[in-house]
Amino acid sequence: MDAPPDSQPITGRRRLLVGAPAPGREAGAVYVLRLHAAVCLVSGSNGTLQSIKMWSNGEGGIPHGTIEAGSRFGSSVASIGDVTGDGMIDAAVGAPGDGTIGSHGAVMVCILAPDDTVSRFQWVRPAAASSGPGPGLVIRSFGSSVTAMQYIGSAEQCKVHLIIGADDSRSDTADASHGTGALVLVQLATGDGSEPGGIHAIQGTTIGDGIGGLEAGLLRANYHLGRSLSVLGDIDGDGTVEILAGAPGWSGTSGTELRGALLLLSLSTPEDSAGSKCLLRMVIRPPTPSP
Repeated sequence: MDAPPDSQPITGRRRLLVGAPAPGREAGAVYVLRLHAAVCLVSGSNGTLQSIKMWSNGEGGIPHGTIEAGSRFGSSVASIGDVTGDGMIDAAVGAPGDGTIGSHGAVMVCILAPDDTVSRFQWVRPAAASSGPGPGLVIRSFGSSVTAMQYIGSAEQCKVHLIIGADDSRSDTADASHGTGALVLVQLATGDGSEPGGIHAIQGTTIGDGIGGLEAGLLRANYHLGRSLSVLGDIDGDGTVEILAGAPGWSGTSGTELRGALLLLSLSTPEDSAGSKCLLRMVIRPPTPSP
């Protein structure tokens, strides 16, 4: 498992996290593959796996009944750095089909033990987002993608923000288009022990059609913003973090263009994730096919 940008694996070991979201009523799983170093470093090596662990109901430190049937646990997986300062690189796992307590999707923040099992965890579930006087968002498929960015706060503490895709989200108006999609920023902090897992999740900015810095009308039905995510870092040195967000259903007006787009977005990273701002820098589209 590789660490996020600008950090190094603390344990000195290489791990791969492989999501296995099961169809139907199964819960899904994540497999942790620990690799010999030669597998990662030597081209063409036929090295072997050191170990394989599975995270699922009743496996890998997760109690039976924790993951809801049909939640598609493992649809997205991300390394999020050492959240608790225990020397282990932790992880986040998306379960966009989760429906516990009326939500539409969830992300499990997993604190890892040295044996690659989950020593403790914290569910992150969405709240409704609002743009103030305008419409809010109905968050759906929260956890369809997940990634993390880190920055050093004023107290010289490393903070972790999750960026979570919710690609089936829509406006809460009566005539809203379905599946426009959304992104949700969540700040992670170590709690005082009162929260399960000891991790406190603070939901910040939500980015969607007409919300969080995007122009109203930019996203249409079935664009599915947030199906994929990647953090690029501060590519132009202006103090903001650039990300790519996939919108595989994006289509043009001519009817002959290929579907799909990547949105290049700039995100500020203040102390409070609720104050983050989003700026659309570019929409990257596939070339139009030749006649």
